[in-house]
Amino acid sequence: MKNNKNIFLYLILIFFSLIQGLVADEFDISASNIKLLQDSETIQAKGNVLIVGQDGIIIESENATYDKKKNIIDAKKSVKITDRKTNDELKSDKIRYSKNKEEVLAEGNVFFKGSEGVTIETEIALYDKRNQVIKSDQSTKMNDGYGNSIFLDMFNYSTKNKNLRSQGNIKIIDKYENKYFFNDIFVDIKNKRMAGSNLKLKFKKDTFGNIENDPRLVANSAVITENKSYIEGGVFTTCKKKGDKCPPWKLVAEKIIHDKEKQKISYENAKLYLYGYPVFYIPKFFHPDPTVKRQSGFLTPSITNSTLLGNGINLPYYFALAEHKDATLNPKIYADENPVIQTEYRYVTKNSYSILDGSFNQGYKKTSNKKTDGSRNHIFARSDIDLDLETFDESKLSINFQKTSNDTYLKVHDINSKIMGSNTMMNSSIAMNFSKNNSDLDISMDVYEDLSKTEERYEFVAPNYDYRNKLSISEELGTLNFQSRGYYKNYETNKKQTKLVNDFHWKSNDYINNSGIITKFEGNLKNSNYRSENTSDHKNEKNNIEFMGAVSLLSSLPLEKRSENYKKTLTPKLMLRTAPGHMRNMSNDSLKLGMSNLYSLNKLSAIGTIETGTSLTLGTDYNYKDKNDFEKFNLSVGQVFSYDDNADMPRKSTLNEKTSELVGNINYYLNEFSKVGYKFSLDNNYSTLNYNEISGIFKINKLVTNFEYLEENN
Repeated sequence: MKNNKNIFLYLILIFFSLIQGLVADEFDISASNIKLLQDSETIQAKGNVLIVGQDGIIIESENATYDKKKNIIDAKKSVKITDRKTNDELKSDKIRYSKNKEEVLAEGNVFFKGSEGVTIETEIALYDKRNQVIKSDQSTKMNDGYGNSIFLDMFNYSTKNKNLRSQGNIKIIDKYENKYFFNDIFVDIKNKRMAGSNLKLKFKKDTFGNIENDPRLVANSAVITENKSYIEGGVFTTCKKKGDKCPPWKLVAEKIIHDKEKQKISYENAKLYLYGYPVFYIPKFFHPDPTVKRQSGFLTPSITNSTLLGNGINLPYYFALAEHKDATLNPKIYADENPVIQTEYRYVTKNSYSILDGSFNQGYKKTSNKKTDGSRNHIFARSDIDLDLETFDESKLSINFQKTSNDTYLKVHDINSKIMGSNTMMNSSIAMNFSKNNSDLDISMDVYEDLSKTEERYEFVAPNYDYRNKLSISEELGTLNFQSRGYYKNYETNKKQTKLVNDFHWKSNDYINNSGIITKFEGNLKNSNYRSENTSDHKNEKNNIEFMGAVSLLSSLPLEKRSENYKKTLTPKLMLRTAPGHMRNMSNDSLKLGMSNLYSLNKLSAIGTIETGTSLTLGTDYNYKDKNDFEKFNLSVGQVFSYDDNADMPRKSTLNEKTSELVGNINYYLNEFSKVGYKFSLDNNYSTLNYNEISGIFKINKLVTNFEYLEENN
């Protein structure tokens, strides 16, 4: 019996000696259950398996098999491999570690985590420990540690050099949600550098300010670093993509360089294409990138053409002088005439904003009856000052000056300025505004010069005041406002007029009945006091006092239809209006009837007059909004029906007749910044267009294009 026990102890010692002999050279294995197979060359381990290799490899799994003869470990279920020398981690459903080759083949839900924050997700990957490389020919998602996601058909990643190589369908989404597509790529993660061929870049839709656009770039090759991007053979546009159709515009350049430190994009040998045709070429130019609000550099150039001056080009250059001041030099260079040099300077302080705008032109190279001799210039200036007086809630002063040396200079050369209202009417003024509680007071002095006239071109208005006060606000009755306006005016040399007008204006709240009809009342009581000299439209040489009033009822019934993709609203409208008494003769006034004044209680522009008579106005509004509540389309039409003819009303508006013209507006919005509009007035015979206007505005990046076509027949 004793001998049997000794034999058993010897066998146990021999078993553990064999196990130690199996693992002593390469691995230490621990597990809940370890089994040595009969061939003494294979060990099976189950439950909380931990294998520690002398080469720095640690393997954790639920099951593992070690083949000593082949020096291979197979591990399954929740496998995790850690390389202590590089701190790389590899997880998968199963792995095969070939010690002789120093290779790990991982299969199923492979997840690799390297230094620098790099992660890789794929189905099958081979980890070459000797060369410190992980690679795969399966679809893969990689994160570079800087917030950029990379999607690959195959890859080869060096964990030692921290660089990636790949070919096939490559997609990168950066941390700004821009999308890059390459055919092949090299990424140096450590040095934040990327190079690839056949680039297709889709910018985030709102990168250039308009979420409806599809800004994109196509290039032969690209090298992108942390501070700069180099593009070869680039084609750029922001136009909304419509299948394979050519975009309305695109910019093609041999080389594009984006300097991220200087926030500047430079172009070499650039061509601008409109609807597939090249229209502009420039060897070199640059502009600020989309992250910049203010930076010195060239602004968007524009092309001009006229029968008098020929072809020309505007090349504006912006100077960011400081945070509180800047300047824009805008030379207009003609092919056959002397250039126009225009400069704008802006200056901002805590309590003021000032702008100075001026230009100079040497004159025509060759004079004629239409091209008179002499240089031309203009100077405009404006300052808005916050007086910050303690007595008032708001107190402001505005000073405006406008002067040109030639009557047609501004119009001929198409001079544009932020402080110019018209190229034929100059206005210099001093104005003050005071506000407190519910009261506002405007006081001003104005001088007007009509450049279209040769005589009697000046008009002086001084003083000129406008006082407004909200007298009452009631939830039941609405609002009652008081307004007092007055001025002294001298025009056409000897014509003079003094006027004081007081208005009480009442607007009710909206009343909504059970049928959904919205009703609103409005009333106006006016007192006009005036004295005129040498005028034809007012009584002369005595003080005149007039009282007049008007009242109206406006009803509407909004009808709405909704779905998941749109909201449509149709709103029929009706307005009854009456104003007793007699009005001053305004038949020659230039009043136009339109949707902006169709439902106005008083459509006349003169402050001392109310249109008299009884009328009915009928109209309809329609609008269409998409699922994002963005208005895509609207239409409005309406017409006025009067009880009697009124010969004192402006003839041009057809309000002097019983039935007015039919007026309407149509607007189609391409996006938030671009739209096409149409305004019309159809004569009351419904066969003649009295007014016909088509307009549009399109914004591309910082380039804004406007167009307008107008036709009038009355």
